[in-house]
Amino acid sequence: HLIVTCMQRKLRLVSSMVAAARMDPTSVRVVDLSKTFNDPFAYEIRRHLRRKHNIDTKSDLGVHAVFSDELPLTPQPLAYDNNGFRCVCPSGDNDMHSCEHRNRIEGSMAFVPAAFGLAAAATGVRLLLGSLPTMPFDTPR
Repeated sequence: HLIVTCMQRKLRLVSSMVAAARMDPTSVRVVDLSKTFNDPFAYEIRRHLRRKHNIDTKSDLGVHAVFSDELPLTPQPLAYDNNGFRCVCPSGDNDMHSCEHRNRIEGSMAFVPAAFGLAAAATGVRLLLGSLPTMPFDTPR
């Protein structure tokens, strides 16, 4: 809703995608939301914009998206000194989750979301200063 409202009102927007399951802060990029890849969250946002709002997401949207071009890492089972696996499910075994049936939880390394935040802040400042190339909905302030 926020993205669509900003697009309708021709407001500049910087949006952050997913930092989870990434390890390389040097893979952080800022592009138009339509040009992101390797990011399931960005894919779902574009899908929602197409289906719910009939927006063409193949052309530039005018939304600056911070994303990582690194492929998400697949979670690996934790190995311990006793060569066994110990369940670390949130809340342990309960009616909704158990070690045999659990949701995938994507972790983040502290330095990757930090790199996303720095890239978003720098993009915002550059937009305010007018030092970024204009996108379809950018208007001088």
